[in-house]
Amino acid sequence: MTDRLSALIALGWLPGVGAATLRKAAVHDELEHMSTEDLGAIDSRISRALAEAGAWDAALRAADADREQALKAGVHLFIHGDPGFPRILARASEVPFFLYVKGTLQEQNTLAVVGTRAPTPRGAVVATKIATHFAASGVSIVGGLAFGIDAAAHVAALDAGGHTVAVLGHGLQTIYPREHAALAGRILDQGGALVSEYPFGTPLVPARLIERDRIQAGLSQAVIMVQSKSDGGSMHAAKAALRYGRRLYVPAPLDADLAGDNPAIEVPRMLTQASAEEICALFRCDEEKLAEIQMISGRDDYLGVTQYLQGSALSTATPILQTQLQETAFMPDSHASAPDPVWINPGPTKALQTESQSPELEIKISLLQEQSQQPQDLDALAEIHCFHDEITGLEKVLDEMRRGNRAYSLARKHIVQYYGFDGTTHEQDMLQVILDGMDASPVYRRTINEEATSDLDFALLAAAVVRDRAIVAKEMGQDADMHLSDAEPAPEYEFQF
Repeated sequence: MTDRLSALIALGWLPGVGAATLRKAAVHDELEHMSTEDLGAIDSRISRALAEAGAWDAALRAADADREQALKAGVHLFIHGDPGFPRILARASEVPFFLYVKGTLQEQNTLAVVGTRAPTPRGAVVATKIATHFAASGVSIVGGLAFGIDAAAHVAALDAGGHTVAVLGHGLQTIYPREHAALAGRILDQGGALVSEYPFGTPLVPARLIERDRIQAGLSQAVIMVQSKSDGGSMHAAKAALRYGRRLYVPAPLDADLAGDNPAIEVPRMLTQASAEEICALFRCDEEKLAEIQMISGRDDYLGVTQYLQGSALSTATPILQTQLQETAFMPDSHASAPDPVWINPGPTKALQTESQSPELEIKISLLQEQSQQPQDLDALAEIHCFHDEITGLEKVLDEMRRGNRAYSLARKHIVQYYGFDGTTHEQDMLQVILDGMDASPVYRRTINEEATSDLDFALLAAAVVRDRAIVAKEMGQDADMHLSDAEPAPEYEFQF
């Protein structure tokens, strides 16, 4: 029998229904007993989504599967307005409706340490020193588990015996980047938390990383941005901090940094050299917000950060969202828990292949994947058609792809409605590859008719190519990501932090 939480989760699975619509629906009593007609009357977005036959039943099945997976993984699901929802996040102007938490969040003394994935050697050391100092002082370090500055801050907080939180841009069924799965496990082992606003099974796409960044700022009283390009991902967290009325700190660059042209120093350089008008344009803020952007030059400035955290603290401070043996009003009445940490359905780490492929086809696919960073998805898929007898309907599908923008919602509907999350492990893995490809690639953001996903051989082959391009190749082929082992200080630098 459907309860209120399942009804809300199911609404969230409907295409086009976001946090604002969910908050609108949540004020209605007896939501779980409403007919589809009554649900549609709440908002036109709900009405349009429910117009498709079987959409509500499919969404309810997805909601039940989501709750079951959360319970098995020891993940707690909170909704905005629930007493357990983090108050500091609720104070932000852009609040997610759902929050999935594995581990323990700290209610106050929270500081986000974010920055570029490719820092200078000095930048990585500065992030480490900052996170070490504040984590040892009882401050929770918030980051995004990304390469570079985020990872340096997470590791430093853990090494200091402190608390750290990783906010993820996908469902908690997997870890991205996969190289940081061990780091995520260590975060949980040492009492930290993994957080996401997305239901189980939600794959990663670039837009969700932007949404992830705003939650980093929302969970933090202040943000320290250690190096960034003007269009870097960490700028989203910095801008969100200013929108939410939070303080933004930026470590000042050295003269040696300013003399170079490393893009990682672009924002710190602008803050020291640009006009107020240029800085406002960079952060998309009013001039009155500039007082909340402060440079820090070394350990002497840590006291000011600490005083700000103390002054902006909530009236009471209690750790919340303990994973083990804690119930909430929105979880099933069960004390079942899994070993900590728990990794469920980590998803494919490489493209799956169809069982029967000719050597000629394998060679052609390999060549296409080598060229995958070129923006020629449609042409690449058309070439695959010429070398695979089973992909007879590809030209029709390509035409359909060009006409709309509903691929991900349609793919998700197929997985929920026709496969119901209860297939074999092999089937689930195959379908996950399909979702990853459809969600991440510009090709699959266009309409795909229903016949396309019924041919798993076709879908696997095509999705594998675009998944490699959009996720794996993108991560490995852009600006070199800097692993922590590379982050040794250059000998000519003197570190004040």
